[in-house]
Amino acid sequence: MLPDIFEAASFRSAIWDSLRIGLAVWGSGGMGIGTPLVDKTSVAIAGESFREIPLYTFVPQIYLENKLSITPLFKTSDAYSPAFLRHYQDAGFDQHDFTVKRIAQGERQVLDWWLESRKGLLTRRERKVIVTAREDYGIRNGLSLPLVGGMPGLGGVSCISSEKGDAYQLLLHDKLRDLKHCTQVFHEHVMAQPHLRIYFLAPLLAQLNPKEKRLLQFVLSGLPMKTLPKHMDDVSQKYGEKLLDGIRIKFGGINKIRLIYYIAMLHLHDYL
Repeated sequence: MLPDIFEAASFRSAIWDSLRIGLAVWGSGGMGIGTPLVDKTSVAIAGESFREIPLYTFVPQIYLENKLSITPLFKTSDAYSPAFLRHYQDAGFDQHDFTVKRIAQGERQVLDWWLESRKGLLTRRERKVIVTAREDYGIRNGLSLPLVGGMPGLGGVSCISSEKGDAYQLLLHDKLRDLKHCTQVFHEHVMAQPHLRIYFLAPLLAQLNPKEKRLLQFVLSGLPMKTLPKHMDDVSQKYGEKLLDGIRIKFGGINKIRLIYYIAMLHLHDYL
């Protein structure tokens, strides 16, 4: 069962609520930050300016650096075109999405899809992603906001609109700062809560069986492998080393030091 924050019906409002109720978001155990970054009225107006949002994702850095064959996970509001998202995943558009590439390269500015297209710098495949969104699914406008902080990886929110009129321009010119604050606070909250970030780490952890998880707990202790049988009586040193080699392969062929680094930085030890 996913937390209420990720339920489609409440997902959109959760972003705005993250500031609207003074950062004490989604029940008890708020973020402990004092003064809101923006006032409640401006947050409410920003939310109404762009009705069909959002899509949120976090891709752990290990996926990007080691090209793991794990499909990134998204959470969306009920208004984010499910048909387009299915097309996006089935067609492997994440491999040609210029926003993913730019954010992975360190882009920190808001990416307006069609503004970037008009600059003439997108490849044919990159442009096909947003052309498909507009021509086949009626998504007239879209923007992506890079999110930083928390665990190492690629975080972002994409917002879409199928409406004509001035709502999109209002968001871009008057309310973008508020939207950036809202989404950044939302992202930091997800990264800070083990029961929320597990959603994006679950596919990585699913590769490990119970014995491999126990072995990783031992590896993190810093004890030499020759003492392994004292802590795992069903695993010899030689078998443990073989298991560890298998784990490193599952994580992209990385060495032991890099494996420990990822476990620590992604807080995977919270789930072993």
